[in-house]
Amino acid sequence: MTGRLPYHVNQIILSDSAVDLNAPKEMTAMPRKLKEGGYSTHMVGKWHVGLDHPSATPHGRGFDTSMGYLTAAEDHWTQALANACPATSCPATAAYPANEAAAYAGFGNGSNVIDMWCTDRPCTGLNGTAFHMGRNGMVQGSLTSFGDYQYAQEAIRIIKEHDTDIPMFFYVAFQCNHLPLEAPDSFIEMYPDTWRDDRRWYAAMTSYFDVALGNITDAMKARNMWENTLLVFTTDK
Repeated sequence: MTGRLPYHVNQIILSDSAVDLNAPKEMTAMPRKLKEGGYSTHMVGKWHVGLDHPSATPHGRGFDTSMGYLTAAEDHWTQALANACPATSCPATAAYPANEAAAYAGFGNGSNVIDMWCTDRPCTGLNGTAFHMGRNGMVQGSLTSFGDYQYAQEAIRIIKEHDTDIPMFFYVAFQCNHLPLEAPDSFIEMYPDTWRDDRRWYAAMTSYFDVALGNITDAMKARNMWENTLLVFTTDK
C-alpha cells in the first residue's frame, strides 16, 4: 500500500499490538494517490495493514469502498476471528478431526468476534452463522457465506455498476490460501483422496480463488474494461 518494502517503513510484526501492523500514517497510500489522479478506488478481502484508528483502515487510507476483514486470519465460513474463537463455537477449532487439531492449536482462546467490515462500518448480517462436518474431513458452511465468494461477488457488483469513463483501481486480496484451511467439498473433490489432507485442502483453496478471479475478469470483459486493464497478480509475502 505504501510502495515500499515493509522493513523499510518499520511495518514488521514484533508483538500482538495492532499498532505494529500499521503502515506509517504519514505515508500516502496507493489508493489515496490514485484518487488524486481521478480514479475510483475499491478493495475486497484481507486488509492487515492497520486497524487501531479509522485513518488506518481501508476507507481511511483512501478506498471509496471496502469489504473484508482487518486482521490476519478468520474462519472462512462464519467470518469469526480465528484466534478469538472459543472451541465450542468456531469451525476452525470445533469441527476438525483429532489428527488435524494440532495445526490449529493456536486458535481457540477468547470470545467469539466477527471481523467483517463494509467501508466504514461492520457488515451487519452478512457473516455466516452455521457449519457442519463435510464429506472430506473438512468443516462446511453455506456456500454463499464463504469469504472469498462474498468478496468476489462484491467486486463483480462494483464492476457492473462502475462508470467506465472513470479509471478504477481495485485491490482484491483473497482470503485463500490463508489459514484456517477451508474450502467447499466440491473443490476438495477435484483432488485425489489419497493426498494428505492439508495438501488436498490447500489445492482446493487455490482452485477456488482461481475460479473467483476468473469470474471477476469475466465481469470486466463484459463491460469492455479488460483491454485497458493492468492486472498485477502477486502473493502477500
